[in-house]
Amino acid sequence: MVPVTIGDSGPFLFSLDTGAGKTTVQPRVVKSLKLELSKETETVVGQHGQSEQATVILHDLSMGGATKDEIVGVSMDLDHITQDRFEMDGILGADYLQDFDIRIDFQKMEVTLFDRAESAKNCDVCPDGATAISFELRGTGHIIVPASIGETAMTGVLDTGSGHSGINSLAAEALGIDVSMIGKPAASGHHAAILAGPINAGEIKLQDRLQLGVMDRKDIFKPLGLDTIPRILMGTNLFEGRTLSISYGLNLLFVE
Repeated sequence: MVPVTIGDSGPFLFSLDTGAGKTTVQPRVVKSLKLELSKETETVVGQHGQSEQATVILHDLSMGGATKDEIVGVSMDLDHITQDRFEMDGILGADYLQDFDIRIDFQKMEVTLFDRAESAKNCDVCPDGATAISFELRGTGHIIVPASIGETAMTGVLDTGSGHSGINSLAAEALGIDVSMIGKPAASGHHAAILAGPINAGEIKLQDRLQLGVMDRKDIFKPLGLDTIPRILMGTNLFEGRTLSISYGLNLLFVE
């Protein structure tokens, strides 16, 4: 969670979520700030599935001094995520994040946003001599990363809004795992977790072994064109104790 201001109001607690295409605000925040909802709607894809949500214009949306003058966000109830376990006022999605470069220090629990670099010379998040991981930025704002578990290649989706990582059944089958032997999926679409590794992004080993949930959720990944290939959702537990840097300007990741 990061502190966010909207105009002169706040701070509000937002999730910094590379797995969300749109910045989202809880309806109670929209009401308290007396923001006007647009008659236009936006298609939102997430844990709840796919739905149409009302849009709202947010002026001077800022986190740590990194301000976007105007952004068209969506107003949506996020209780399906919080489930009364923690407070969350909104989600900073890719429509905000991709205007900056980002450093997330998971050991110190610090997030810093920098001006978006247009060349390696002015990249504040590019460590000297570090191995870079090239990524594809989809039109939805999602970061697609070359990944592997052991020698098995798969497509990674970077999701800093999720504390856990998981694979789909196609990835499990590619690893030689019989999904039918690990139990029927729950209502959420998740099978029981498996232990797998080493898990890599590009040439960088992230974890020797890690518990991974097995889920398909084609309603989420079909719009991204990721429903028919082996896939790993790369949550924050892959980066525990490390620093993740994202250069949206150069389409590069760094893990230290």
